[in-house]
Amino acid sequence: MYIMQEETINNDIYSKYLNTELCEKGLCEIHKKETAIILFHGYAQTSKIYKPYIEALKEYGDVFAPTLTGHYESRIVDIKNYKDLIHTNLKIYKLLKEQYKKVIIVGYSLGGIVSINLASRIKPDKLILISTPINYDYEAFKISVLSLISEFRRIKKNKQEFKLSTYVEIFKLASLARKQLKKIDCDTLLIHGEKDDLDPIEQSYYILSNINSQSREFYMIKNVDHYVLEHFDLVLPKIIEYITRK
Repeated sequence: MYIMQEETINNDIYSKYLNTELCEKGLCEIHKKETAIILFHGYAQTSKIYKPYIEALKEYGDVFAPTLTGHYESRIVDIKNYKDLIHTNLKIYKLLKEQYKKVIIVGYSLGGIVSINLASRIKPDKLILISTPINYDYEAFKISVLSLISEFRRIKKNKQEFKLSTYVEIFKLASLARKQLKKIDCDTLLIHGEKDDLDPIEQSYYILSNINSQSREFYMIKNVDHYVLEHFDLVLPKIIEYITRK
């Protein structure tokens, strides 16, 4: 597995971000395995959320876990343009697609929306979407507003920065992803917590019914909320079983 390094680009801090320039010069350790596994984290997180997963998954492929544009260690999120979340990671994705026989994308929450937009452009061999919001209907919108108010209170209490414009850009990203669902035709697994109040389980049902994948599966985790990745013992075995399945 290539060990990603910290770097500063355009005043954004990337924790363990994949340095594509070094890879293009052949200076990073890729080609160790035939499969590349790329992991996208959720909102107000960094790639560190995947640390226990990386340790386990590196047996099955070279693992890459970039920190999304505009995300900081302080949990402040500043996304100036939703397209940055696509274009920056599209460059990584194209590189991996060229270098490996198989590419598998795993996206959690916001990372799931990014994954859909990428997968609609360059088809991965398998796509795993975890707790991914996509269909902002009225009921989901009401829940999102309540979550937004709660998030604002938490940020204010912790004396962090709040940017409404960031939420607008995420909404644009989700709207674009929803339009791209029909272009998703690779093997797809959806994982969702039964008691997810932040992004209700109906979000995954919507994705499931609107993609064109011949092989699509849904895995519900009982009595679990939005923060599915915290349930390592339940999620990891399913991911491993799916990515290793012939």
